[in-house]
Amino acid sequence: MSKFAHETTEAEESSLSKEEIFEILQKYSYIQDSTEVIAPKELRAHRELWNRADKFGATSEAFFSAQMQERAQNICTTLNAINAYLVKKKVGKEVLRLLRDGEDGLLRSHLLSERNLREDDLILFMREFIGYVAMLSDFPEEKRNHALAIFPPIQKSEYACIEGTRDRLQEAVKFLRKVEMTPRERMIFDVHNEIVEEARIKFSPFVYEGNQPHLIPAINYLFGFDDTTKSQAKHTALEIPAEKAWQAILGYRQAFQ
Repeated sequence: MSKFAHETTEAEESSLSKEEIFEILQKYSYIQDSTEVIAPKELRAHRELWNRADKFGATSEAFFSAQMQERAQNICTTLNAINAYLVKKKVGKEVLRLLRDGEDGLLRSHLLSERNLREDDLILFMREFIGYVAMLSDFPEEKRNHALAIFPPIQKSEYACIEGTRDRLQEAVKFLRKVEMTPRERMIFDVHNEIVEEARIKFSPFVYEGNQPHLIPAINYLFGFDDTTKSQAKHTALEIPAEKAWQAILGYRQAFQ
């Protein structure tokens, strides 16, 4: 009997397509893209700022430098506003430390690095991070602490590229949004995550340390869920031995039969 069948009654069980699983994963990995819904009044102007932010195009070096400086200033302004909001809501002392200036401000330093300032994924991250912060204040302390244990990381080694940082953020968002799921969605979600976590533990020794944040998206890619925004996931998947990857793929298919 498959894991999914084991978790459902005969009446609940029906054919389950890859498209249905992917739809659930996508639906709850992101925050509803509405400024009114996901940004409290204290942060709404900053959400709108990042909604208007433009990707870098082909331009002169001088203009590009000016754009970089503007993006860095907008990051600092937004993080300061987030910091004030979290203080007001009494949410997460640890995250406040990571947002501030100085050596301990790991998240701020990470976002302001030249490498990440150049990445257009930074725009998406800032939009999503504002929504995440807003969500945190709506949950009891125990759930907030669980989410904060997922994101933001507290070790410098866990900050590499902005795509990996977004991956971690989306894992925390999925945890918080689980309360919105129907019973069927929650069962599918739990079975999927259980299999992915088992695969992550098995594959982790084969993956370069700097690509560890991309391992879960890489596993999802192997299982057939090709999120085009996760380019690094495909490269990370190549580090997994082919035989072990194929065994995991077969096991995943059997779990939902």
